[in-house]
Amino acid sequence: MAILEQSEVQAFGITDYFSFDGYLNTVKWYRQSYPDSNKLVIPNLELRLTETVSIDGKNVNTHVLVDPAVATPEALGKFLNDLETHISFGGRRLRCSELTSVNYAAATVSIHDVKDSLKGCFAPEQYIIVTAAGNDGLRGTAKNSQRSKSISDELDRISSAFFGKSNSTAFFLSDSRYEDGSKSEPKPLYDPVTPIPSRTSDV
Repeated sequence: MAILEQSEVQAFGITDYFSFDGYLNTVKWYRQSYPDSNKLVIPNLELRLTETVSIDGKNVNTHVLVDPAVATPEALGKFLNDLETHISFGGRRLRCSELTSVNYAAATVSIHDVKDSLKGCFAPEQYIIVTAAGNDGLRGTAKNSQRSKSISDELDRISSAFFGKSNSTAFFLSDSRYEDGSKSEPKPLYDPVTPIPSRTSDV
């Protein structure tokens, strides 16, 4: 926790895979240790999508960032409970809230289910969807596959922004990137920053 507080960075995304546990634990202990801190701690849920666009069939990863002001345990828990995975058990689909360490590695969710579940829990201005645009994202699209291009465009339309390398910035700021010729909305691309080294003794 001391590393976060002493850093010059003013906003931190706490990333969890199909879970908000890491965020909830971090923000609880951070606020107890530094109740007067003005730093922003943001829940960042990483999800593996059912949709694939690459030649090797690799799944696209996307992130849901929620406004900390509304990111209560109850609201985040409802979102995970509403969001169904592709995994079936006992004649029904498992929800993200039901996943265990046994099936985290296999679980996927549809981008449309993500969007629908968010609508039932948060207002549009209370979250953003940021999709990977690198090897595990949209820029890995199979160039000769109309299916892959169509899925890539649909993921693009639903996303608010993208994670990727800065050399893709111009592409995502363009208004002519969709395969069907429709106008695309310019969207920001964020080049991920190298993580801050952690020391167990400081946490």
